[in-house]
Amino acid sequence: MPKTIWSICTNKLGDIIVGSDDKTIRTFTRDHTRMGVDEDLKAFEQDCAASAAKQVQYDLTKLKDFDSEVNGIIMGNKDGQTEIYKN
Repeated sequence: MPKTIWSICTNKLGDIIVGSDDKTIRTFTRDHTRMGVDEDLKAFEQDCAASAAKQVQYDLTKLKDFDSEVNGIIMGNKDGQTEIYKN
């Protein structure tokens, strides 16, 4: 499964076309005559399920309060570090 979507567009048939970081272009259609074979669809659904299982869930009630806990002064530990605070 891709981690980044590079481009999204539609074609004249109303399909959604997605280009992503895994160097794959996927076309999503509602037209059953142009859908992929069952094996491709099953593989895509399995990839989606596996990707969803790996996602991290956050308890938003336990996030640090930005104003009271860090007073707007944040020092990172490494380049590109990301932290989430409640406002």
